[in-house]
Amino acid sequence: MPELKSLLPFLGLALVACTTTKNPATLSPEHPIPVPETEQGAPDDWAQAQLAWEWEYPAPLVHAYEDDREAGNCLELMALTTRGYEARNLFEQPFLQARTALCQAVRASASLTGFDRSFLEPSLLDRELPMAAPAEFALAISGDTRQRVRAMETWAGVETPAGFEPVSNYEAVYRGQDGSVQRLRVLARGDYNGDGLEDAIVYLTDGVDGGSYSHARYLIVTRLAQDAPLSLLSPVKEDQDAISNSSTSSDSTTLAPSASPV
Repeated sequence: MPELKSLLPFLGLALVACTTTKNPATLSPEHPIPVPETEQGAPDDWAQAQLAWEWEYPAPLVHAYEDDREAGNCLELMALTTRGYEARNLFEQPFLQARTALCQAVRASASLTGFDRSFLEPSLLDRELPMAAPAEFALAISGDTRQRVRAMETWAGVETPAGFEPVSNYEAVYRGQDGSVQRLRVLARGDYNGDGLEDAIVYLTDGVDGGSYSHARYLIVTRLAQDAPLSLLSPVKEDQDAISNSSTSSDSTTLAPSASPV
């Protein structure tokens, strides 16, 4: 099974908001966001084109009561998983779950618009992030950890990571004292909820050293004031809601090559 990052080409782009917006929303130049090109450049219906981009390796799916199917893009995958389709084999389930979470994050990033103000640092991923990040950033496998996530306000309140490995301004690895490994990637930044403030979409892949556990999810975070901690725009459920293949809310979004990184 190919690595998740090999499924999509790397391309850095900016989501250009209306001309009255001072700061355009941006996608990370170091993460796989496919945009089909035309002779005129990126299509106006970028969001739909992105979600409909055909993968090189379709995902085989099975259903308890329906015929086997293959998902060849994000739209098909999210539609079939909504109907109850699952991975063909148990060992393929983590890969399918990670791909589904990435599709959900891609859809969320396509909804970003320009912002007026920002209280987010240029790089969110640093050694001090656990002190400011919501408790939902913590890897919660056991029931005891999930209870601490509900009781605590910050990631560090649940667990203070024992190791920090910066990869870039957009990617970092945090290692827990219990052997857990979390890779965080900032996929996109911009205004997600229309309040004029910059928000960030963070994609997390979780695992355990020497174990078989793996899980992927995404969080949308913001900061409401300069000295405020990071907060979630909406809590992400343990099992995120499936997303149907209905048209996105940002079909009118246009794109241009990014002049500056996220």
